[in-house]
Amino acid sequence: MKTSVSVAQVQMKIKPKIEEMIPQLLDGEIKKTAEAFLAYLKGKKHAPQYGSFNSWKISYKGKMLCYIKIVGDSWSVAFHLDSFADGFSDRFKKAMQDNLAPCTACLKACRKGIEVKVFEKQFANICHYWSIRFVNPTAETLEYVKELIEYRKGLVYA
Repeated sequence: MKTSVSVAQVQMKIKPKIEEMIPQLLDGEIKKTAEAFLAYLKGKKHAPQYGSFNSWKISYKGKMLCYIKIVGDSWSVAFHLDSFADGFSDRFKKAMQDNLAPCTACLKACRKGIEVKVFEKQFANICHYWSIRFVNPTAETLEYVKELIEYRKGLVYA
């Protein structure tokens, strides 16, 4: 009897590099922006490591900074929610608030949506795991993603 193997199972064996998958899965401006972000990561010596199906983790000193995921013809960069210090611009604050991820009950063991406070504003039903998620970030939005990466490196993992 012949068994079928899923794409996810194949990926788990070969652990594809993100730079191989971006050209296969993304097009146009979305692809260019993802490639630019990948170039930034490489310039900072952050090598994305395969995590799971179409997902790669970005680590610093053995600790996870963020996660990149490609779904269909889109991609995202996701972060755990941190406590933020003072000193961020209003535009950064708005970008964080605008990119909070609603709970979709994606895991059976999920705590379901949580209430969070981000820069003095309260939000309900936010994903407890990947609370901040930039979907198809633009070049402008990527600047906030980069700032958040640097903040997380300095805050938690220095």
